[in-house]
Amino acid sequence: MLRLGIVKNSGDLFMLDPEDFRKHACIFGMTGSGKSTTLAIIAYEMQKSGIPSLILDRTGEFKNKFIKVPGVHYYLPGYNLNISPFKIWEEEAEEERIHRYLWLLEEFCRITWKESFSPLQTRLIAQSLERLIGRDDMDFSMLIEECRKIAKDELKIWFEAAEAIASRFSIFTVGKFRKAFNETSNSTISEVFQEGIHVIDLSNLEYDAPKNLFSLIIANLVMLKIKKNSFSRKLNLAFMIDEAHNIAGKEIKYSLMEKISMELRKYGLSLIIASPNPSEINPNILANSGVLIAHQMLSIEEAETIKKYSYPSSYFSTFEDVVCNLKTGEAFIRAPSRLEGEVVKIGVKEHSILTI
Repeated sequence: MLRLGIVKNSGDLFMLDPEDFRKHACIFGMTGSGKSTTLAIIAYEMQKSGIPSLILDRTGEFKNKFIKVPGVHYYLPGYNLNISPFKIWEEEAEEERIHRYLWLLEEFCRITWKESFSPLQTRLIAQSLERLIGRDDMDFSMLIEECRKIAKDELKIWFEAAEAIASRFSIFTVGKFRKAFNETSNSTISEVFQEGIHVIDLSNLEYDAPKNLFSLIIANLVMLKIKKNSFSRKLNLAFMIDEAHNIAGKEIKYSLMEKISMELRKYGLSLIIASPNPSEINPNILANSGVLIAHQMLSIEEAETIKKYSYPSSYFSTFEDVVCNLKTGEAFIRAPSRLEGEVVKIGVKEHSILTI
């Protein structure tokens, strides 16, 4: 059982079965309300139960939270974890790889700029990939150069499409960004399925664009790895994403994160996301989450969103007031094994090492 805290009304220990998290989890709350600490406590408790956790740490705060915890592994893009998007589907046929690379790059554009490729941009990238697909050293510099070569002999509109592509991907051609998305890394995704807490610190990537692309690559690798296994009744990995609205927003239909939430539970993967506002998250991810954890939210709209998906019968008439009046470190928790929901003071004495 995973110890999450103390029930506020009764003083009883509040625990959830790891099985609850096989139906995924969402953690919400305004800045400073305790979301990240709750995420850290869940990872800590998972570790004690022998369940590995992979945390995408967008802001770099989890290194400090786990500083006193043994068995935590840290990965820093551009240093000890470098993954090229053009090396994900190497086992597949070239035509299929081109299709998947196009999809990944367009997914990146959709979540970062809320824009898809134009038909001309799609054609230009596809033709460039066809020319480069056999190269072991393919990277974004080559892709941009090839797009410009093809466009040079075409009409002006082709040139404009090539420059639009360059503007999206040029950041990945310089410095640490090129290294993070180019070189083969000594660390592999297989390591995160081993016991322990695995933290990928994205904060050194600085900007939303590289953080988004790296997150998408990791999510794809996790999906590919876990789908090689057969269906599982046990929890094999807790995949945790902080500031998840950046890659799991409601505007993006049929997104990768939506697909993970709907397909990977049967393989033993738990998707656990944390975000300030539930209204910003893809509704299918919310609908597929069995565990809902709400820290303090002062917005009635946000509280009503949680109420809609959690249906807290014991608190239904007063739910907005309950969530609004939560103190820092308190949360309303509803889970498949605790359908009525409880207000919980998050953490027990042993968890004090995580509250830095």
